[in-house]
Amino acid sequence: MNAALLLGLASALGYGITDYLAGIAGRAVGVWRSVFYSDLAAFILLSAWFARPCGEACAFASHSGAWLAALDLVSDELAGTATLYPGHGAPAGPGVLADQRRYLLYYRELIRRLSGSEPQLSETAKSELSATLQEFLPDAPLTWMIELGADAVATELAGARATASAS
Repeated sequence: MNAALLLGLASALGYGITDYLAGIAGRAVGVWRSVFYSDLAAFILLSAWFARPCGEACAFASHSGAWLAALDLVSDELAGTATLYPGHGAPAGPGVLADQRRYLLYYRELIRRLSGSEPQLSETAKSELSATLQEFLPDAPLTWMIELGADAVATELAGARATASAS
């Protein structure tokens, strides 16, 4: 079964279960309280997730090669689409995918250079990475996240180099 189909079904199931449970909680303790406490629980869980040391296990950052492949796939599939609605940012044409690909390639290349083949960047290298990317794309949102995934991508790139040199 296609991964996208599985994720879509899981999302629909998750939404249905959440809707059902929210209805029960809303009737039991009131809508305001159920929304407040569910958002508080989500905030605590996400804070714990993002506060942990970010290494190879950071799923959002340690697979930048797969992310590039996904961008290539959807760029071809969405080439004729007039407007895309990205999760972060304003609606844009399909050129936004090429922009994201260019940014990610540059991000990976900077990390490759700054890491010196090591699986982590120094704090100085992370600061240089952040400054360079902010010069490259000065109006980019979420610039505070640039340094968060740097070690995970450095680990990914170091692993790819080790695999290539072993073959």
